[in-house]
Amino acid sequence: TGNKQCVTPPRHLELRLAGRRRPVLTMAYAHKVRANAKRVLEELHHLRSFGAAKPPHSVTSARGGDGQLKGVVRPALSAEDVVAREWFSDRMEEAGLISTGLDKIGTVLGRGTVETGAPRLLVGSHSDTQPEGGWLDGALGVIYGLEAARAIQEAGGPNAIDVINFQDEEGRFGTLTGSTAWATGSLDLHAVSKIPLVAGPAITLEQAIRNNHLEDRPLMQLEEDHPYIGFFEAHIEQGRRLELAKQSVAVVNTIVGCRQFRVEFNGETNHAGTTQMADRCDAASAAFDFVHEVRTAFTDLRSETSLWTV
Repeated sequence: TGNKQCVTPPRHLELRLAGRRRPVLTMAYAHKVRANAKRVLEELHHLRSFGAAKPPHSVTSARGGDGQLKGVVRPALSAEDVVAREWFSDRMEEAGLISTGLDKIGTVLGRGTVETGAPRLLVGSHSDTQPEGGWLDGALGVIYGLEAARAIQEAGGPNAIDVINFQDEEGRFGTLTGSTAWATGSLDLHAVSKIPLVAGPAITLEQAIRNNHLEDRPLMQLEEDHPYIGFFEAHIEQGRRLELAKQSVAVVNTIVGCRQFRVEFNGETNHAGTTQMADRCDAASAAFDFVHEVRTAFTDLRSETSLWTV
């Protein structure tokens, strides 16, 4: 209409699902919900203590407000990862969630206290890291989810938030291992770890499960009697868009879509000191030329958000 009006939210908010009116959230307690920033920071710092990298493995400039180095080595199903997940499971229980404990691969879910079958929101991320990964990558999402559930609980509201900590979203044993297994039940036990040996020797997912004594635990999957109205993940910015715009938060509207190609350059072995340049077939030189040509060609074709890596 062109007229701006201030609308007071109703004391009781209802959501229509499948044509039925079902109460999801009452607003009577909403004004009492307060996140505890001090508690969030304390738990983020405690979580990064599991596998905290020591110099020279930490980037010395990567420091937080407490002046401590922030690099973390906590790859999926490492000893540090499993201990961190057990700690997180305990925090969920303290927050009033019903924790499933670690499943076969280490994914852990904390269920809210609304009745079975009631709509709920799934919130979370992952706590495994890249070797020498950032201390807030994934960790921010699981701690924020925990705090959201805890704040609602402390405000006296019905907790319709489930908090999940997926396993191996960083790809030690494959692409999005934990969330894929949870959503589809698909799991490749013969997948071999792909990350650098700084995180440990190359082993199969099955061996890693056995090493952590999880082989007898069930693989958790999405349950039909626990419908979700959506999934929310808070994530640390991994670029500079918000920083340059001087914004503290934004909503993601697109995500990177990847196409990957493997290109091989075959050369010819010959004497390094006597083979003339005209007779050489150097694979490395051809690869360097290729990288330069790719950058030149893509620079003319790219959009503002196009990315490439060789």
